[in-house]
Order: sequence, then structure tokens, then C-alpha cells
Amino acid sequence: MTRNKYMVKKIRIALIGVICIVMGVLMTVSVVPLFDAEEASVAVGEIYDLSEGWTVEYENGVQATDVKLPYSFDSKLGDKVILRHDMLENYASLALNFYADNSALRMFIADKPTYEAGLSADGINRKQFKASEQEKGMDAFEDDNAEKTAVDLVTVDLPSNLVDGDELRIVLYEVDTKAGINIHAPSISKRDVAVINILRESMIPISCALLILMLCVVDIFLDVTRYISKERMRGLVIVAIMGLDAVAFIILQTDLCKLFMANMYFFNKIAVMTIVAMPLLLALFYYIGFHIHFPRFTTFNVWTTIIITFVILLLEASASEAALLLVEPITVCLYLFQLISIAAMLLKWKNMSRGYKLIIYDLISLTFFGTAVVLAMIGSIDDHSLVRRYLIDGAITLSFLFITYQHINIVSNNFKQRVEENAHKLEKQVKIAEEAKAEAIAASEAKGNFLANMSHEIRTPINAVLGMDEMILRESREKSIREYAMDIHTAGQSLLSIINDILDMSKIESGKMEIIPVEYDLSSLINDLANLISFRAKAKNLIFEVDVDSNLPAKVYGDDVRIKQVVTNILTNAVKYTESGNVWLRVSGRTDGTDEIIHFEVEDTGIGIKEEDMSKLFEAFQRIEEGRNRNIEGTGLGMSITLQLLSMMDTKLEVDSVYNQGSKFYFDIRQKIVDATPLGDFKNRIKDLESQYKYTRAFIAPDAKLLVVDDNVMNRKVFSALLKPTQIKVVEAESGPEAIELAAKEYFDIIFMDHMMPGMDGIEAFHRIKELIDSPCKDTPIIILTANAVAGAKEAYLEEGFDGFLSKPIVSDKLEEMIRTHLDEGLMQEAPEDIAGSEVDNAKAELENLPAVDGVDWEIAWLHLSSMELIESAFSEFYKIIKIHASKLQEYYDNLETELDNYRIQVHGMKSSAASIGIIPLAGMAKILEFAAKDEKIDIINGMHDIFITEWLSYYDKLKVVFGLGDALAEPKEQVDTGAMQALLSTIKAAMEDMDIDTADESVNKLSGLVIPDAMADLLETLKGQVADLDSDGADETINAMMELLN
Repeated sequence: MTRNKYMVKKIRIALIGVICIVMGVLMTVSVVPLFDAEEASVAVGEIYDLSEGWTVEYENGVQATDVKLPYSFDSKLGDKVILRHDMLENYASLALNFYADNSALRMFIADKPTYEAGLSADGINRKQFKASEQEKGMDAFEDDNAEKTAVDLVTVDLPSNLVDGDELRIVLYEVDTKAGINIHAPSISKRDVAVINILRESMIPISCALLILMLCVVDIFLDVTRYISKERMRGLVIVAIMGLDAVAFIILQTDLCKLFMANMYFFNKIAVMTIVAMPLLLALFYYIGFHIHFPRFTTFNVWTTIIITFVILLLEASASEAALLLVEPITVCLYLFQLISIAAMLLKWKNMSRGYKLIIYDLISLTFFGTAVVLAMIGSIDDHSLVRRYLIDGAITLSFLFITYQHINIVSNNFKQRVEENAHKLEKQVKIAEEAKAEAIAASEAKGNFLANMSHEIRTPINAVLGMDEMILRESREKSIREYAMDIHTAGQSLLSIINDILDMSKIESGKMEIIPVEYDLSSLINDLANLISFRAKAKNLIFEVDVDSNLPAKVYGDDVRIKQVVTNILTNAVKYTESGNVWLRVSGRTDGTDEIIHFEVEDTGIGIKEEDMSKLFEAFQRIEEGRNRNIEGTGLGMSITLQLLSMMDTKLEVDSVYNQGSKFYFDIRQKIVDATPLGDFKNRIKDLESQYKYTRAFIAPDAKLLVVDDNVMNRKVFSALLKPTQIKVVEAESGPEAIELAAKEYFDIIFMDHMMPGMDGIEAFHRIKELIDSPCKDTPIIILTANAVAGAKEAYLEEGFDGFLSKPIVSDKLEEMIRTHLDEGLMQEAPEDIAGSEVDNAKAELENLPAVDGVDWEIAWLHLSSMELIESAFSEFYKIIKIHASKLQEYYDNLETELDNYRIQVHGMKSSAASIGIIPLAGMAKILEFAAKDEKIDIINGMHDIFITEWLSYYDKLKVVFGLGDALAEPKEQVDTGAMQALLSTIKAAMEDMDIDTADESVNKLSGLVIPDAMADLLETLKGQVADLDSDGADETINAMMELLN
């Protein structure tokens, strides 16, 4: 894959190159035909070459003819040289251009003084003589002994009256007696053509200078960027100063300066200064960049360079010719010292870092820089070789280009590294955020699981409490007992209300709470509200009044359940916080098109709310004036749920309150009108509630048969007891497979299925029953029973296919309503006149006579079972399963890696069994193991399992004294089937020898089911382990030992 990407990249680069070449060729083909040489020459103007045909005369009389320029003159022959050349008429009014090195000069045309440069006593270096001055002859010139200044570029306007044969005479005066005179080939052209020609020759140097200036800007930008980003600066400002120094050197070497000033010593001195300054700047640059790596070396390098540069400047300022001669070699040595020392430092840095990658461009830059220095110092400073100048300028430019590119690379890599670091940090932050999200989700799930478990754990015992309490209310006529039972009913309903509030808050927070609009009867909703609150108001001797607008529509469209929940919360609080006086419910409205805006208002004469406590009113788990209201029950969730439900219905709750006088809560809600018929006088619809709780059977169905499936025997008992007045036949099943077997053989009108059961749970059993072919119960409605009443549970069960959902604890009204919904009407009969049942026998004396058993709380057992008959039956059932359940749990523990889920279900059942008969310590231990298995905390299981099993099995002995369980269920005495045991042992032995593990396991299980002599119990356990571990030799020895005992 990587190779393919590399090839694609190479092909793409090659393709781009080919496209560029083709485009260049097409552009050239398009432009070249349009070029006309003649037009070009006319535009530029003709240039005459005067390089040949010169006569040279020295001061001592030596003469040379037919000399070709450029020409160097021997200073030994004199310090003045005369050059002669014949002019043509065509040269009239043109300009003569040439270079002369190390000389001042005078020029004559036809023996008339025409031009002078470098000999003016008044400091004017150049002078073009006018026609009037030319008539003076030699008197027009300054004294030959005047101070001489070397000129470089000479441009002289030729006279307009020039004729063929006029002699051009140039007198050159040597300035530096040690250097000699050089003159370059003259040319004649128009003055503007000469200037253009100078510009043309200077284009490459100017381009190099401009490019270096751009690189200087880039270098400054890079260093400023590093400074702003608070990174270590790398001295690129010094590189920029070096660039400006190089630009000055390059410009000084062009002819542009010579157009404006003839004093070339001035320019030469400046050029020398630019060259001398360069090593010091170079040393400072590498000092800044590498001082942290080579502090001693860079410091030595800088100070050495400063000292040598100072010496060069002193020599340059000296008037001694010997001192001036030392400037050039010392400067060359300084450059060589810098280049070699910096290169050595870079190579050492290469060994300390990651190879040539970090220094390659520095080395290339130094190479070009050294090349430029060598080229500049080998030739004279005023050499007019264009090739050499271009090479110098190009080398300097490339040097700066590479050094800038190197640092662009460094900044780019640093930026890339920072981007990668930031990306890594961002990735880390994203990971942290994802982990936080996962933790939040896990916390939410944990909260959901907690709520599910809380719902299950609380609703299950409440189911027994309220179920039995209802049986007391149905059957007892004793006033004090009914009062106690009513207190239990009220407390139980309050506890359920708290659970429901917590579950509603969970639904809202998880986004699973939905507004489900339906058509509903407004009078029915108000009537329900009045009925719900009347009992509470009367219990506190409060006057509860309902005022309803008679013009309200009879039927509207909205979520009546949530509206009822909201108003009930407000009314409940009004009753709670009002000690005396009134509570009012007012309902009015106004029509807006097809909608009715209904106004609900609840007012009380209660304690009111302080202004500073208003903010706490709608906060979850916040209660106002906790100290004053500590005796008032509640979680503080009601008003928070109310506010959020109203928000979901696009409205809000308003509050007016005066402390110690009362409060008023109100809101407006928009509902669609379904039936606009006026509601009328609502007061006549309100019925007074009975002061005492009464239960009336709605129907009886003696021919109906139901199946209840639940692994908890007490849940089945409560279920059957609740349906006892309806005369419905209830068949019980304790597991999914048993329910399937019954459903395959018998017809049931309705099946009630518990969800959480060991082995096969209720959902799987449900699907198995529905899949039965030709089953009499294939179309039987199946209702799920569960204490898992968290958000979304009902919807999930109905989506699974169940026909109904009934949460625990089971309320008789809801149970009967569910049966009425799904039972064939032909099976139901009108209930006879309600006859209260006989009084419940007082069993407290019997409880006191029961023996004290360690760990058994008879009061809790009575609370769950509420009759001695049920208690005796429950304990008998529990006693039978003690060893069976312990054996199953041990089997799952031995294979915990694969049986962890079964372990959890099994210990859950053991917990319920213990809790239902009041063995709370045992139930508590089982609960810890259940949650440890759920959270996969194996270390907790390993630490508690043996203790729990020991404690569990101890009740086999502890409960022998209760209800005669030890005598009734005592195991047979020594009824050992020796023949069967010997046959099974022989089968196990043969199976182990043949490694037939399935047969061995099956035979061991059969052997375990037989009555075993006490002396063989330990050997049997050993044999079980050896078969499980495939230890055939050990098993053979154990079997032989058991055979001997049998014989």
C-alpha cells in the first residue's frame, strides 16, 4: 500500500513537470514568431564598438599601434598614458562609454579639450567642457599635479560637428602606482541607449538583490513569528542584516552607482566594508543558533571574529600602503576561518542529532557563500567581468536562499510538530471526553440499573405487604385492625409515590419521557383529581373546594395523564403544607379558534414561601425550610418534575405566595377542542368518598383458569390470594420450562409471566410458548410481571410482543382491570353483593410460641406472609431447596468463567427465598454476591462464596426444630443401593479409561443422586474433581477405594 502511494506521488510529480514543459514550449512557439530583429534594433538604437585600432603612447615615448582594448598598461613605463583613435562623422552627437580602472583622465577631440575626470582641484570629479571652454585649449584643464581620483565608468557626449578623421585623444593618469591602469573597450551610442545597456547588464544583480531583500523579509517574519509564539529565536534577524549587507555589496558592483558618482574609491571602500562585516554577522548568527549546544566554541568564534574585524578596520583606515596590502589576505583568512569552524561545528552537531537532515542546507549555504567570497577576493574589487560578477551575485543569493529555506523548514517542522502535539493533545482530550462520556453513559446506565434494582427490590416486598394488607382490609371487621391496615396502605402508597417520582425524573433526564396526546373527557380528569385529593384533605380536616367553568368543552385533545400528574403534584403539596383552612382547585378557560386555553389554579391557606426560597422550589431533591417541615414526607422531586413536564407541554408554572398566608400556583395549557359541548355544573358530579377503605368485587369467573409463572413462591401465593374473591382457578409454575410444558398440554385463559427467573427468563419462555405448534395456548394473552419499572421498561416489553405489562407490587384493581381487559366476557359473571370476609385470626400468640432461630425474623416473615398457613408452607418449601440450591450455586461457582450469569440468577433466587421468610442476614449476603456477579467483581465472589454456602447450609440444621421439618423431611437412614453404586463406579472407571467424558459425567451425577454412606462422602467429592480434571489415574485409585468400602 505504501509503495503504491509512493508510485502515485512520483507519477503525479512527473505529470506536473511534463505539463509545465509543454506549456513553456507552447508559450515560446507563440511568442518567438512575433519577434522582429530590425524593429528591435531600431527601438534600442545602434551601438558602435571602438575596441580596435587604437594607438598607445607612454610618457617615456614608447608607442604601440593597432592596440585592441581592453588593455592593461605597465606602470613601469610611466604614470601617464595617451590613447588615440580616429573618429567618424556617424559618431556625432552620440555618447562615448568606457571603463577605466585606477586612473584619472582627460579627453580631447580634434585637439580640443572635451572631458575631464578625477583631476579637479575643487572636488568636482567629472567635467564635460562646453564649446566656449574648448577654445581655451590646455588652459581649460586643472593643473596636472592636482590630487587625482580614480574613475570607473566614463560617459562623454561627443560634439555635433564631428567629421571623419577627427582624432580622439584620451590621457590617462595613474592614481595608484602599485596597481597599474586598465581600460576596457569603449562603445559609442545614444546616451539613453547607454543607460539602458547599463541597466540590462545590471538586471541579474538587481534581481539577486531584490530576491535577497525578499528573503530578508521572510527571515524577519520567521523570527518575529517565533518570538510571538514564545519560542527561542534563531537569529534570523542577523541573517536579514547580512542580507542587507549583501544587497549593498551587489548594488555597489553594478554600473548604476557609477552613473551618478565618479569617485570609485568611495564605492570601493564601502564594498570593502560590506565584505569585512559579513564574517562577524555570520559568527553572531551561529552564536545565537548554537550557543546552547556549543557555548565555548561559539563564544570563542564571536570574539575572535570581532578582534580580527577590528584589526582589518584599523589597517583599512591606515595611510600606510603596507598596512593596506594586509587587508585582503587577512580578510580572506577570516572568511576561511569562519567557514571551516562553522562547518566543523555543524558536522559535530550532525553526530549529536539525527544526521545530515538538520545541517545539509546550512552546509550548502556555506559552500555557496565561500564560493562568492573566493570569486570576490581573487579578482580585483573593480573588475568589470560580467560573468564573474554574475557568479558572485548568484552564489550569494543561493547562499541566502538555502539558509532561509533551512529555517523555513525548521519553522515548518516545528509548526508541524506543534500541530501534531496539538492534535495529540486534542486526541487525548477527545479520548478523555469520550471516556468521560462513556463514564457518564455508564453512570447513567448504573443509575438506570440502580433504579431498576431499587424498583425490583422495593416493589417486591411492597407487593407482599400491600397485597396482604388488602386482604386484611377485605376480610377484617375489627376496627383497630382496619385502622392499622389503612396506615400500612397509606405508608405503602407513599413509598410507591416516592419511587414513581424518582423513576419519572429518570425518564425526563434520559429523554424517554414523552407527551402522548389523546382524546379525553375533561370532566373525568377533574373528577379524578378531586377524588385523589379529597381523602387527603379530609384526613387533615381541610376544606377542599373545586370551582370549574361551566363553559369548558366536554372533550379535548392532549396528554391527560401528564396534566393529571402535574395538578396532582401541586394539589398534594398544597394539602401537605396546609395545616388548617382551605385548598381550592379552579379550572377555567377561553376559546382561541379551534383550541381551548385551559387555566388550572391551585390555592391554599398554608405556610407560604419566602422570597429567598423561591429558587429552591423547582430544584430536584430540595425542600423548603427543612427544619420547619421535617415532618412532611417527600423527596423534593415533585415540583421539579412538574416544571419539566409543563415545559414539555409548552407552558410554565406561575407562583404567587405570601409567607404564613398561603400560595397560589397556576398555569395555562393549550388543548385542541374535540367536543365543544359545555361541561355544565360540575359540582353535582362530585361524590363524597367513604371515610373507610372498602373493597368490592367487580366480577367473578369460576370457570376461568390462569397460569402464573414466578420462581418466587411467595409472589405466587400473593397473586393467588388477591384473586381468591374472583373464584378464578390459578395454576402455578416456578420456571420457564415448566410453564412451557403446561402451556403445551393445558389451555389457560391468561398467562402471567415473571421476567427474572433462573435458567430460562420470562422473555425466552414467552417466545418459546408462542413458537409451540398446535399448542392450546398459542393465542393466549401473556402478561409480563416485573418489578423493573424504570423508564422505557413497559415500551420495551410491549415491543417484545407481550400483551400487557403489570408492575410489582401488584395492585388488585390493576390486576382485575388487566384480567377484565383480556378475559373472555363470557367467563365473567356479575359479582354477588359484597360480603365482608371473616376476621383474620390473630396469630401473634402463635408467633411468640415459635422457637427462636438464629437469623430468622418472624415479624418480617409475618409481614410478608401474614398467615401461619403461608408461613409454614413457605418454610417447608425453603427447607426442601436448601441443599438443592447450594449444590447448583456451587456448580456454577466451579465453572465461574462460563457460568457467571447463571451464578447471578441463582444467587438472586436464593436471596428472594431467604428474604421472603425473614432470613435477612442470609438475604443480605446473597445480595452482595448478586451485585458482585453483575459487576463481574470476581474477587468479592471468591472471598464470600464459601462463607455464604456454609451459612446457607447451616439453616438445614437450624430449621429442623421449626414446624417439625426435621422429622417430616428427614433423609432415609442408610438405605444404600450397593449394586447400583458398584455398577456406576465400574461405568465411570471404564469411561475414564476410554476418555469418554460425557459418560463419566453422567454416571457421576447419577451416583450423586444415590444415598451414599457417610464414609464415602469425601471420596465421592474427590472423584467428582478427578473426573472434571480428566485425572484417569487418580479416578481409578478413588474408585478402587470406594469399591473396597462397599465390599
